[in-house]
Amino acid sequence: MKKPVAIIFAALCMAVFALAACAPDEPPADNNLTPTEGFVFELNEEGNGYTVTDFTGEATQIVVPAEYEGLPVTAIQGDYGTGALSRTYITSVVIPDSVEVIGQNSFNNCPELVSVEISANSSLTAIGNNAFSGCSSLGSFYIPAGMTSLGDNVFNNCGSLRGFTVAAGNTVYRAENGHLIENATNMLIRGVNNPVVPESVTSIAQAAFRRAIGITQLYIPASIESIGNYFIADSTITTILYAGTEGHWSAIEMTDMWNYGNREVMVEYSADIPQATGEILVVYFSATGNTEGVAEYISQATGGTLWEIEAADPYTEEDLEYYTGGRADMEQDDESCRPEIAGAVADFARYDTVFIGHPIWHGIAPRIIQTFIESYDFTGKDVYTFSTGVSSSGNAAFNALAREYTSINIIENLHFTSRNLANAQTLVSEWIAGLGLAA
Repeated sequence: MKKPVAIIFAALCMAVFALAACAPDEPPADNNLTPTEGFVFELNEEGNGYTVTDFTGEATQIVVPAEYEGLPVTAIQGDYGTGALSRTYITSVVIPDSVEVIGQNSFNNCPELVSVEISANSSLTAIGNNAFSGCSSLGSFYIPAGMTSLGDNVFNNCGSLRGFTVAAGNTVYRAENGHLIENATNMLIRGVNNPVVPESVTSIAQAAFRRAIGITQLYIPASIESIGNYFIADSTITTILYAGTEGHWSAIEMTDMWNYGNREVMVEYSADIPQATGEILVVYFSATGNTEGVAEYISQATGGTLWEIEAADPYTEEDLEYYTGGRADMEQDDESCRPEIAGAVADFARYDTVFIGHPIWHGIAPRIIQTFIESYDFTGKDVYTFSTGVSSSGNAAFNALAREYTSINIIENLHFTSRNLANAQTLVSEWIAGLGLAA
């Protein structure tokens, strides 16, 4: 039975304090991880930190050290045409909180790179030109609160991007519908495979959707004043749905290179935001109650069916006591663990869109979420996740699921911390509207 909204809101407000007190959460990304061997370092000019200049190891899942010879690792070097880890076949990288700068071309043309893990406590302030350009498998990216400078074409040709997440405290950038936007100019810097450009955007950067895959239509609002060259080049986009008239489209500042690399694209005028069809399912696991209220809001906003994932063997307070060697600890440490679920979703096949919600346990989703995912056929379904934690970004958990279930279209994640949980209803409404899934 659904709870009255007032009760849910009160519970969410109380949960702001409860999160810090009792909810399991992920530690900073560079805790409890063994640094990968094979890095080459150089002492910086100030003599107070080291820069990664090269990687000679053979590992593909790498953890950059937080310190070297007693000093912090503060930068990953990049040079024109090459970078410390460019043109390697790494699949994932953990950036320690100590790193302040990722230089130009640092990860340029790493085609197998799926996951870049940056924690909410990151000191990262700048990423240089083309740093991740050509990372064609990269699924998502987290922009921490202190990030103030992104160079040119940082995410050029990253066509598999499903969504950006920007920390709530960041004043320079924001993410809407998963797209990365610069606040001062309202420019969409890099688009993802969400087919709706937000109404707040006034310009679209050069190559913003270059090589984007997974969408065939792109909705562009009438608020757009300029569009950069080859912004949809080599993408799967075949139709532009423009909200304004043909006259308004002609008035947009752009050259005849706007559709270079995709000359066959069609433009439809006076178009509406594309709406999803089919039924929606909202499932969630909420051991301490923090994720339940968010799930309720999503269900109300989408008109979706609500279903709770319940463990066949319910968790006790003792089970959830972290770092005591208890049940939750043991499950999260065992990659093969799949806790049994009580009950099953009726007629799962009828749903076209599935939202999956969970808390953050040991930096990732509880193992019972994997039980759920592996219990059903997600062929042809769009999947969105939402998560709750004390201060985590939710990025590592999302990346882990997307990396493990590559055959499932897991699009993006909406994460709630103790700081923004009280605004959950507003954040959910904005998110759902941007996805075109509002009831």
